[in-house]
Amino acid sequence: MRYESSINSVRQFNKGYKTMDSAEIGQHSQVGYSILKQNFAASYKLIYAYLRSFMNQKTGIAMVSIKNLMMKTGYSNDTIDRAIKALKNAGVIEVERRRKVTKDNVTTYNVYRFPKLEGDMFAMISFYFLESDLLTTKEKEFILLIFPKILTNDCIGSIENPMFVPQIAEYTEMSRPTVKQRIKSLEKKGLVRENWSRISGSHIPEMVGYEFDMKQIMLNATKNLMQERNELMEALLQ
Repeated sequence: MRYESSINSVRQFNKGYKTMDSAEIGQHSQVGYSILKQNFAASYKLIYAYLRSFMNQKTGIAMVSIKNLMMKTGYSNDTIDRAIKALKNAGVIEVERRRKVTKDNVTTYNVYRFPKLEGDMFAMISFYFLESDLLTTKEKEFILLIFPKILTNDCIGSIENPMFVPQIAEYTEMSRPTVKQRIKSLEKKGLVRENWSRISGSHIPEMVGYEFDMKQIMLNATKNLMQERNELMEALLQ
């Protein structure tokens, strides 16, 4: 199956999914493109998105236990620990370690602050995406990595700047077989299809990249995931 543009109107890699209205996206965290483009492991970028999803909008602070972070992300304690250290060393998060001691248990959790990144564009990463059972963790990582290349028509690639497996592999620093595997798995779920476009005046379409079903990937406002996060944070303070 393929998607065919009637005209190739989008010629710049620009705001992408950010152009959607925040009310339509619903509960989301903002992840700067500069972070998505940094030389972090893909898992670290996804963990950063989860951390941002716990941020209180008034205080700018996020609180979450390592146990809950493991439960939400599916990553091991070691992976999360390495991610937090790398993000802290890069200056994109500030971390304060705390302990909650009760009669029967000791809970360790962190308080996170997020320095403002001046002039940065950001991806609006919905809570639904982060907790989606439709996507595997590896598929979520892949989508985050290519996010800065997604155009306003939910496609990557255009006549002037085609994006095939080699270009995607170079941009994401993933191997070509891995990129093929990610695209194939998303195609099977109906979330990705080929993007074909016609040069003005031509009757012959050309494949220029891929279209992502961003609404199905990102949108589902039926569950109040922010309330759940607030309850988890409040439990740490009791």
